[in-house]
Amino acid sequence: MKKTTKPVKSKTARELLALNLRLMRVRKGITQEQLAMEAGVNKNYISQIETASRAVSVDIVDKLARALDIPVATLLIYE
Repeated sequence: MKKTTKPVKSKTARELLALNLRLMRVRKGITQEQLAMEAGVNKNYISQIETASRAVSVDIVDKLARALDIPVATLLIYE
């Protein structure tokens, strides 16, 4: 009997950003509030981004990357 495999559903850019932002924030050992202050955005906005419930502009992605001291691409890489 031949097995069929389901294709892996790829993540959207919003989902990748959400996962990577939380991962990088936790690795840096900072809270959502601390990241929000560093990036100049509201803490609730960080929460919405990390749950993929909010679309963000490239300018916000840049602010977040700078606040985390990482390249912007790191927030959009699928690993």
